Amino acid sequence: MLSIDAIRNVKRVHHLKIGDTLKDVCDLITKHSFQEVPIIDSRGHATATLDVFRLIRYLVRTADKENDMVPECCVRHRLNTIDREESIHNAAYFPVDRFVLDSEDKYIGLLTRADVIGGLIKELEVYNYIFDQIEPGIGILSKDEQLLYQNRKFEDTLQTDKKKTGTIPLKEISSVIPQSADVWGNVPVRYHYNKAGFKGILEYFPILIEKKYFGTLIILYGDQKTQQSDVVTSPHPAFREMKEWKEVREAFPNIVISDPKMEQVVRLALKAARITSNVLITGKTGVGKEIIAEIVHRMGSRADRPLIKVNCAAIPESLLESELFGYEKGAFTGAVEKGKIGLIEAADQGSLFLDEINSLPMNLQAKLLRFLQNQEFYKLGGTRPHKADVRIIVASNWEIKKLVDQGDFREDLYYRLCVIPIHIPELKKRPKDIIPLSMFFLQKYNELYNLDKQLNDAAYNQLLGYDWPGNVRELQHLIEQLVVLTDTDVIDSIHLLEDKKNDENAKQKIEINILRLIPLKEAHELLEQAIFKEAQKQFKSVRDISKKLEVHHSTVVRKINQLKKKQNNFQLMSKHM
Repeated sequence: MLSIDAIRNVKRVHHLKIGDTLKDVCDLITKHSFQEVPIIDSRGHATATLDVFRLIRYLVRTADKENDMVPECCVRHRLNTIDREESIHNAAYFPVDRFVLDSEDKYIGLLTRADVIGGLIKELEVYNYIFDQIEPGIGILSKDEQLLYQNRKFEDTLQTDKKKTGTIPLKEISSVIPQSADVWGNVPVRYHYNKAGFKGILEYFPILIEKKYFGTLIILYGDQKTQQSDVVTSPHPAFREMKEWKEVREAFPNIVISDPKMEQVVRLALKAARITSNVLITGKTGVGKEIIAEIVHRMGSRADRPLIKVNCAAIPESLLESELFGYEKGAFTGAVEKGKIGLIEAADQGSLFLDEINSLPMNLQAKLLRFLQNQEFYKLGGTRPHKADVRIIVASNWEIKKLVDQGDFREDLYYRLCVIPIHIPELKKRPKDIIPLSMFFLQKYNELYNLDKQLNDAAYNQLLGYDWPGNVRELQHLIEQLVVLTDTDVIDSIHLLEDKKNDENAKQKIEINILRLIPLKEAHELLEQAIFKEAQKQFKSVRDISKKLEVHHSTVVRKINQLKKKQNNFQLMSKHM
């Protein structure tokens, strides 16, 4: 900041001494247009100030201006002073003339309001010069969307002539400014613009003065920023400046993280990346477990080696062992003549990501445990051990500890895998991610389908109020659906309500007709039997049934076996009747 000395070379001539006459006072005021004049004692201290308005009131009552001494009634002993090292901004807070004092409180000059204004103007000129050299456009709009400031880049980009291409009209810039504080959150609102030859990004930051909305700061980036647009956003500058965080931004240009809860997840993933211990990632379906697994792998020492991804629930049980561990020549009918390496061997020196590890059958759990203990495994049909140096990352949408308690997952394998546990919260528990993710998906599908759809404030508020049982995947699906199906360019809350209404209609609950009351336990068994019978009609595999009913596959096997046993018993009883 500029000090007062840098603004004005103050002089000590503009003051009165004790004993000066009214003529001296009038001459000084007339010559310099002062509203008040300091009175300095013999030691150089400002002891009082002569107020011109008090003087005028006195003179109205008339006096001998030539010989009369300054009357006490014209003197004010409360001084407006300021230290010479004070910031010019401090002087601007109270717009009055001030006496400038040195470190010993001696008077050295007068700082007028005109001096303060002149100093601030000089400082603004310096800032203007700096901002004009900056590549991004910078603009400030008032709360009623009037342009208050623009740097040279912003001015060049702003459309003043409709025939001029590569520009953007002010109306379009202001049309997407959120009016609700809930929409702003802790991250900038980002708008991707691609019209009339101009392709760029507009970022909007609220300007709050004493917690009141004053206006909007707009940062405008051209094509260079557009190529790196889908970057991680974080509300905490310290985290944003971390070396690892910058590397995450470079490695994952399409990741969007704004909520502190998700930020903590990434912090933990970065810690896990520095070592090679096994990692267990848990969270509901659609929260982003795979991207966290990628961060663990690609931010670690094995980044240049393969990351093999396997969804344990997507591969039939009969094939899962051969896929993971490979097989030797002639291991089974239909086997490739030369045999085949498994995915574990393919991931040697790299990482193996086993998604939905909760679906791994018990026999393969034992085989995986043996591999984790000594990094050795046997191929299907083989008698010779094979070595592989593989970092294991697993994920589950179930609480593995509960499966252990139920006997559906090996406890020893659980502790082998859960060296570094990472839990990803549901989207509804990290609401500050909802708006940035919505904007990211909106831009993605606008570009994919060559459209320019936008969400208004009401739509954003609607998104914030929804529970998102399908998490990020559901949000992505919804945004794509709205971009494709909405007829207007502006997506409103009514469009979201219509979509959710249709979704609810598609999930109509089964009607249950109660003809007579029976014990609740018996009713529960009958309902369960009916559900599993219907599931067997609709789906061919146990895995598909478990996924639809949202139960572990071992539970499905057990319930179906119980159902078959009851049917067999009923048939035997019928024969003997």
